Amino acid sequence: GNVSELTQSNQEKDATIAQQQEEMAYLADQSHRAYYVVGNYDELKAKGIVSKDGGLIFKTQKATTSLNVKNFNLIDKNKVTTIDVNLRKARLISKHPEGSYEFVYDETDSKLAKQLIIKDVTAFWSNTDFLIVSTKR
Repeated sequence: GNVSELTQSNQEKDATIAQQQEEMAYLADQSHRAYYVVGNYDELKAKGIVSKDGGLIFKTQKATTSLNVKNFNLIDKNKVTTIDVNLRKARLISKHPEGSYEFVYDETDSKLAKQLIIKDVTAFWSNTDFLIVSTKR
């Protein structure tokens, strides 16, 4: 009995180690990592994520060039295809191909975006690993 118990115990240890190595390799591979942030213009501006661009009358929000990952939520882009938004007049500041996503709006409030659904993961993240959802000021 003891020899087979030891063998089983060693096999379980090996399996655990293999699993941990696999997880570490997965975390080290950043190709599946993406970052997102949801907020109104003032919140995002305070974090240095967006700035206004353009003339005196028509200003557009744009992403700043120095994005700090600390201000974002880290997600696995292969697993997360729904982002909770819950903002009125929400829009994407980051650039993502048309048709690769859609906003789902509240039934009672057509301006309230409840969620962002990523329909085509590969296309959606093809330009940037940073997703910025903002509301108009």
